[in-house]
Amino acid sequence: MTTLRADERTPASSAPSRLFAAGLALLLAAAGVVAGPAAAASAAPVSDFAALQAALTAGGTVELANDITGGQQLEVPVNAVLELSGHTLTVTVTGIWDAAIFVHSGATFTVGTSAGTLHAESTGGEGAGIGGRLLADSGNIVINGGTVTARSGYGAGIGAGNEGNGGNIEINGGIVSSTGGTGIGAAQESSAGDITITGGTVTAIGTYYTAIGSGTYSTVGDITISGGHVTATSGADTGIGAGRSATAGDILISGGTVIATGHDTAGIGAGPSFPARASQLGSITISGGSVTASTIYGGPGIGVGNDPMTGIITISGGTVRATGSREGPGIGATGTQNPTIVISGGNVTAIGGGYRPGPSPLDRGGPGIGMSTSVTSPGPIGTVTIGAAATVTVQSGFPTVTSAIGASDASLGLGFPAVTNSGTLIIASGSTLMIPSGSSVANQGAIRGTVDGSVTGNSYRVTFGQPGVPGAVSTVIPVYAETFAASGISIPTPSRVGPAFVEWNSRVTGVGTTLTPTTPLSTSTWSAIWTPVGDPTTTTAAISAPVVAAGSTVTLTATISPAVDGTIAFSNEAGALAGGVVTGGEFSLTVVAPAAGLHTISAVFTPSDTNLYRPSDATPMTLLVNAKKAQGSPPAPDTSELLRLAALNGWTTVASSPSLAWAQPTDSFVDAWVYSSPVALGVLPVVGGRVDASALTLPTLAPGLHHLVFVGQTTGAVTIVPFTVAAAPTAPTLPATGTDVAPWGILAGVLLLAGVAMIVRQRGLRTI
Repeated sequence: MTTLRADERTPASSAPSRLFAAGLALLLAAAGVVAGPAAAASAAPVSDFAALQAALTAGGTVELANDITGGQQLEVPVNAVLELSGHTLTVTVTGIWDAAIFVHSGATFTVGTSAGTLHAESTGGEGAGIGGRLLADSGNIVINGGTVTARSGYGAGIGAGNEGNGGNIEINGGIVSSTGGTGIGAAQESSAGDITITGGTVTAIGTYYTAIGSGTYSTVGDITISGGHVTATSGADTGIGAGRSATAGDILISGGTVIATGHDTAGIGAGPSFPARASQLGSITISGGSVTASTIYGGPGIGVGNDPMTGIITISGGTVRATGSREGPGIGATGTQNPTIVISGGNVTAIGGGYRPGPSPLDRGGPGIGMSTSVTSPGPIGTVTIGAAATVTVQSGFPTVTSAIGASDASLGLGFPAVTNSGTLIIASGSTLMIPSGSSVANQGAIRGTVDGSVTGNSYRVTFGQPGVPGAVSTVIPVYAETFAASGISIPTPSRVGPAFVEWNSRVTGVGTTLTPTTPLSTSTWSAIWTPVGDPTTTTAAISAPVVAAGSTVTLTATISPAVDGTIAFSNEAGALAGGVVTGGEFSLTVVAPAAGLHTISAVFTPSDTNLYRPSDATPMTLLVNAKKAQGSPPAPDTSELLRLAALNGWTTVASSPSLAWAQPTDSFVDAWVYSSPVALGVLPVVGGRVDASALTLPTLAPGLHHLVFVGQTTGAVTIVPFTVAAAPTAPTLPATGTDVAPWGILAGVLLLAGVAMIVRQRGLRTI
């Protein structure tokens, strides 16, 4: 008994039919009719068509002994492996119903690994070259080697016959050329299972329908390509995927070389729909290999027509070039779809279709990535996400009106996708990334090329100035990257008569950060530094007060040594603050203080004649601008607690004074309170190191000991001033009708007469 290999074994479910076939063969023999054996394993090589048919009917491995030519349908009713063994098998049928090689439903027909040639052609009708007949279901097809040519008039070259259901198709090696209504898959009103290509050289041509996939009103499963060299060309439909009003599962490409060309629809993806049935496609995923997808007479290079995908377009690796036609984008959709496109890795080039301007947006070309549409209402049109490992080049088909990413005609306000870039996005020369008002691109990577519109994240307008150079004009360069190296832009090199250019520096004196191609662009203004010319200068700057209240003025002064003329510019972290002309080495200007906060003030002097003297900058100064805050909480709820805290903390007793000195230089305002029970007296300014209490008024106080308390708003320092209110002499008075107040001047007199002791303690900084 011969043991069959795993790929030669007949499924258990077909055993009864094999027994029936054996019995039938005996009856036919008795009647004088020759039939093939019921089963055979590793039979002797066959040398003619009848022997070949008999061997395939028996199943197992079948080898050719010589070249064979047949003019009728060759049937494979059970699992069979055909080894060409260096010979040529030619099967040609002309009937409308037949396939050249008909693989019955449930069977698997395998072309083995040996060399040789198989030519299977159904010239006249709707059966496949290899696969199914018209109106008949068919089985699985596996090609591992040899040179295989399959042709059909209207059915699939390899796959299902029209109006029939086919099985899986697998190509692992060999040289395969398949031409039909659909090249490989399902042609019209039919179906096939998964299509898998792992190796070999495969050429598929769809004369009327899809080259690899499903033709009109047809369905296939997943299409997976992991190796080999695959060329798929359609004369009227999708290159690889679902055709018009057709359905396909996921398209998965992980390796090999793939060249796909569509006609009036996608190179890789899905076609548009007829009214009777919508096209459907799962996801398109490309993770490796070299992929070139294009189309002619309209449609995207990679994408869908006017019906939705159930998944997204994902590219994570490989080299991909996608070119649309007419209004079609390189990658995206036509019609009214909002595609989701994720490019997380690989090197991707997307080129929109170009077309002569016309009266409708369909005649104006497509974007590199995005959509084309005849809908003129604005709004979001999908999402485009580019990952850190991806390099993406985009080119619009009609650069004057079409954005490199977006819709087919930016001038019509057709909307803009949500674009996020973390990789390298290259806008091809001549194209523009047109971002409409109200939209923006979130950029954490690098964008190279021309951009018109809002970009957030890495978006800088870098200014190159030449201070001190007569007639020099600053240059502003937009940079959409963290560094010049990432942006692909060269740092400009200025020139002038005399001194040689040294570098761009963050400070005009050359003592700041040097700009290099890898310098982070947090600084937006850079100054040209030249070889030293002339004598050095020294700039000494000062501020009239290091701490001021918001809204007050400060005086900025500068002294230049030697005493030469020029200009000086004061600035803080927010930019220019003040400046002017220096005469005789001196400068003074009073200005309103900047906004509340701690500021670092810089001063840069530029001499009038930079050939005689060099620029210089002063040592940076600190200016604290305090805002007046609302009065805070009292330091203690009552006098006893106030005194307890004073004793607990060992506060210092200070001699009294008619004018309260304030020892905390960073306080511009103090909160004022009067005790026994704390009564808020308001917020008082500190002027010249003393509390300005000229506007302070006190409520009527009972005779006896009281305490005046001041709390610094910036430091939290506390000064406590105890004082005694003497009993007033008895005299007739009218009944009181409200609260009387005593002016600060009266209190000052009381303090002088009573001899006031001042107790000072330091509190933690309060938050108002």
